Amino acid sequence: MKKKDRVQKNVEYEYKKLHAPEALRAKEREKKRRKRKKKAELKNKPVPQAKLKISIQLLGRAVNRAKKYLPKCPERKVEVLAKMVQDLSPRKRKSVIDLCDGSKRRRLGFEEKRKKRSNALLEEQIKEVQDFYLRDDISRMFPGKRDYRSVKNPDGKREHQQK
Repeated sequence: MKKKDRVQKNVEYEYKKLHAPEALRAKEREKKRRKRKKKAELKNKPVPQAKLKISIQLLGRAVNRAKKYLPKCPERKVEVLAKMVQDLSPRKRKSVIDLCDGSKRRRLGFEEKRKKRSNALLEEQIKEVQDFYLRDDISRMFPGKRDYRSVKNPDGKREHQQK
């Protein structure tokens, strides 16, 4: 049965090849184009961040085992880790790099603002404390170059305040 089907398909293919070569080539080109497009989409598609599938203890044990066998020299350690990341497939490499860069993004403020504590001081109370320490009867002027300190405002600019 398989042999008969194979012969029949070969006959059909030869017939199409002889009678419609341009149409067949166009069809094959279109099929290849779609395949390349799908492959490019898969390459650009972000890898979903999987939740931790192993327990914290197992993860800690694996990290300790890896640390034990990594070189002690920081430069060599970096080389080994870089080579490990390079040997990953492009999608896995991208997900590893994104996981590592996540903390950097958080530090730079790309995520939403943090929740405030329920017992946090109010803005007015903070301002009162700052004003108290800036009073002349509480603080005093220092002579010389260092008679001020640089304080960062909430908007990111630095301001010089009396010590």
